[in-house]
Amino acid sequence: MAQNKFKTIVKIAFILWLVLFPIFPIKSQPTWLPWKDILTRLKKDTFADHEIYTYSSGNINSSSHTITLEFDASPGGSNGQTHDFNLGSVDYTDIDMKWGTGPYICDQNVNLAATASATAWGVSVDTNNDTITFTPPTDIETDPSDQIPASSTICFFIGLNAHYGGDGDQQIKNPQTAQNNVIIAADGGAPLSGKIAVAIVDDDQVVVTATVEPTFTFTISQNTCDLGTLTTSTVNECNYTLDAGTNAANGATITIQAISDGVNAHLNKDGAPTTWIDDYQEDTGKINAGTEAYGIDVNVTIGGGCTWGAIDPFDDNPSPVPDSISPLVSSSVPVDTGCPTEVVHKAAISELTEAGSYTQVVQYIATGTF
Repeated sequence: MAQNKFKTIVKIAFILWLVLFPIFPIKSQPTWLPWKDILTRLKKDTFADHEIYTYSSGNINSSSHTITLEFDASPGGSNGQTHDFNLGSVDYTDIDMKWGTGPYICDQNVNLAATASATAWGVSVDTNNDTITFTPPTDIETDPSDQIPASSTICFFIGLNAHYGGDGDQQIKNPQTAQNNVIIAADGGAPLSGKIAVAIVDDDQVVVTATVEPTFTFTISQNTCDLGTLTTSTVNECNYTLDAGTNAANGATITIQAISDGVNAHLNKDGAPTTWIDDYQEDTGKINAGTEAYGIDVNVTIGGGCTWGAIDPFDDNPSPVPDSISPLVSSSVPVDTGCPTEVVHKAAISELTEAGSYTQVVQYIATGTF
């Protein structure tokens, strides 16, 4: 009795061992079965490229292994319906057929032609039935190089995405009506058969809008500029900065003008408007001590994205202060603040310059060009 129990236990243990540790490996199907169609557009009644991935469970090595792609919302049903794809003028030159042995990998090109031959698959497009049929090469059964092994991914690129042997120039047009579960069926006999569903929508694009308000800032670092007491032995200076910023597409301009006191706009002697310190004469060198002259230097900030440029004659220091509105500096593109323009007033006198207090009012206007 004990011996029978022992045999029973041994049998049970052996069966469990076979289940857990089989002597012969169990062959399983790949876990990847790549069936999908990637369209470049999903909008109804719109042309689109198709990138179709299918899977062949067996060898494609027979003349009977034709592959048919059917672009129909209800394969086998009625034709010419608004829910069907329109194949239009697509032919073999607008199609690439490839295959590979990995998930979504198609790295082997297949030659295509209008009719099958010993070196190419034949491609026929039936616009009435919404099908594209691929006929195997005539020697597929005897030439291993024309065969596609089992467990392969087979890909079809249809449209402008076809490039093998030439660029495709025709696309498939989406159904005229928006709908879900539009079916693309692939049938190649026993080795290859399946369906793919896609959605066609009224519009597949979202228009994003935004508004950027125009901006403009302008500051003058100070509103007085004191040249101090002038002597024949020095050239006196005072300075300030102009800083403008704008998002105007065409940039901005800062103008300068000496404002007239009713008689003239020079650096005038107070109470005697017909007496002034002589304006610097352009292109005569520089302002020198002991020689009566008055003008400005204009120094723009360079680098760091600063795009201001001095306008002639202010691009060649020094310059007289004009008595009419004149462009001082400009930028042809948007400019950020933090790129100040320095204006340096300079004056020198001679022994004949009359004593007294002298004043000039200089006005700046900054304008953006939007």
